[in-house]
Amino acid sequence: MDVFVTDSARDFWDWVTVGGGVLFGLASVVVGILAVILARKANMAAERANAEASKARAAVAIERRRTFELEILRDLLEALDQPTWLGEVIEFRRSFEGTFGARLSLLPVDELPAWRAVVAIRKMEGLVDLVGRTAEDEEALEQNRTLGVRFAPPSLRGRLRSRLRLDVEEAVERRMVERDD
Repeated sequence: MDVFVTDSARDFWDWVTVGGGVLFGLASVVVGILAVILARKANMAAERANAEASKARAAVAIERRRTFELEILRDLLEALDQPTWLGEVIEFRRSFEGTFGARLSLLPVDELPAWRAVVAIRKMEGLVDLVGRTAEDEEALEQNRTLGVRFAPPSLRGRLRSRLRLDVEEAVERRMVERDD
């Protein structure tokens, strides 16, 4: 049987090996801790990015809705410039509700009060009351009663158009202010 003799004394290289192992172990722990810290920071950054993306998506949806409503308001303004329909509405030969009811239902109910009032009006007196009575209106209403016709004073068309235009302009202005805020 062979006997091996070993020297139990530690030399310089033994200490370098043990020290290197300890240093690599500590370095591994430090790198692990740094990796966890960086992962948490990356996770927080991702959460912030997701929150900002959600805000951006909401802002896009709001802007799309605003654009849609502005297009409806533009259509109403264009309709005011058409010479025939307003006279037909005033003389109750054309349904204001049928022409504009669907568009008005797509807008907030607290907007365009004059337009919504015109939809509900069924008699000439209601239109006159909406824009304010004049002596010409009283004369036309009296003729309507006595002759049984639907005669609208010429100034009623212009006053009604101005009142409806003012409603639309206020709604457009409100949207522009909201957008700037």
